[in-house]
Amino acid sequence: QLCTPEAVLALFGVLEFYLLGSGAEEEEAEEEDGGDRGNRPLPPNRPLPQAANRRADAVTQAIVGISGEDAALEALFADASLQARLLGILTADRDSSGDAQRVDAMAATAALCLGNLARTDAHCTQLVEQHPAIVRTLIHEWFAPSAIGSSSGANAGAGAGAGAGAGAGVSVRTRHAASGLLKNLCLAAANRPVLVHFGLVRVAARCIDTAVIPIQANAIGILRHLVGGSGSSSAAEAVLGLLEEIPAARDGASKTRALADLLKAVASTDVDGIRCEGTRLVAAVAKKVYLPAERQDSAAAPALAQAREILEERRLDIVSPLVRLVLLDGRRHPLLQQESLVALTVLAATDPHRSRHVADIVRLLAAEEEKQKKQDGDEDDDDDAPATFGQALESILTQSGAVWPQTTLQAKSLVSHLRTIVDSSISNGGDNNGSAAFDASGLAVLQTTLAPLST
Repeated sequence: QLCTPEAVLALFGVLEFYLLGSGAEEEEAEEEDGGDRGNRPLPPNRPLPQAANRRADAVTQAIVGISGEDAALEALFADASLQARLLGILTADRDSSGDAQRVDAMAATAALCLGNLARTDAHCTQLVEQHPAIVRTLIHEWFAPSAIGSSSGANAGAGAGAGAGAGAGVSVRTRHAASGLLKNLCLAAANRPVLVHFGLVRVAARCIDTAVIPIQANAIGILRHLVGGSGSSSAAEAVLGLLEEIPAARDGASKTRALADLLKAVASTDVDGIRCEGTRLVAAVAKKVYLPAERQDSAAAPALAQAREILEERRLDIVSPLVRLVLLDGRRHPLLQQESLVALTVLAATDPHRSRHVADIVRLLAAEEEKQKKQDGDEDDDDDAPATFGQALESILTQSGAVWPQTTLQAKSLVSHLRTIVDSSISNGGDNNGSAAFDASGLAVLQTTLAPLST
């Protein structure tokens, strides 16, 4: 009986009542009892708690629970009154309200509710097509870190209307809810070019370097959807957005590149979701940038060429995280292992005189991964897990354990490309630039162990 538009509308009224009636005593008690909860790492998909008001938090959980019911999805989304209420909350003026904290809390719940209703391509597409101003507000007012606003940049012009300092003072909880809704909107392929045009890449890119794990996870998910779509010019623009200089999130005066921040996060995090999803984003970038030109959209070629130039000039290491995922997480995540092998195969097909990636892959064939990188707290970690990337590929090629057949084929393709490129480089480079360009131990693994298994 609660799964009706009328019930959800009534609950929003109750929520607003509790937010208006919250007292200082309750807030102080909450801070003493558990006010630091927002600083603790939380699973990426769990809504952040509303620490200042237990009753409002309970009402929010009820609204989120109802809107997440599959049986109520169509009825709730189609109700004009409920949709108008949600959109009205998200467009409320924080500055003129006199109670920015209440507006924030209402917006967080509205975003969570609307995110639950945007679970189909049709719903996501309809929201973006019919309410572009709302989408811009979500990006530049509710999700953006402080002081992004409509500053200059590749995507910033689309954010007109977002004032300088957009996102200033918005709570972490509200930013998390808004980013979750935006991630859902990215699921519809038709929305991705629009969201790129609205400036979502630039905003999400600045959210990679953050200590707030749920926001970091949503930012990575958003970027993976925008980069990993079809070979369109908007996907290429998203890739370029990850490589262009942007103001650093923690220090607006300095500059950074989102891909560099991502590589640091993937290498240092102990959160499985961040490492795996972050590596999937790295794989998507590698495939976009280094896929042969004849297999790319001609409209995307200029942006991808610029992205490749930046990658080579900055010497960003995109091979290591892909190898690490195959080595450390492959047994638990076979799909991610397959994606990483595809990306490595694309990199292995590049000209070693123009790219360092082939040499990096060969070097890592014999390099042992640090033991501490393998300890994620999982009790079922194998003691006999491969110690090197070469051993991992050998295990895949010989189909030791549960290995997907397509993964074995992909590993054979990778080794075959490596063998061809390395042999060609050695024969054409002579003693000075040939085999000396490759790590001797890795070269031995490739030639004596892996090559015979790939035929």
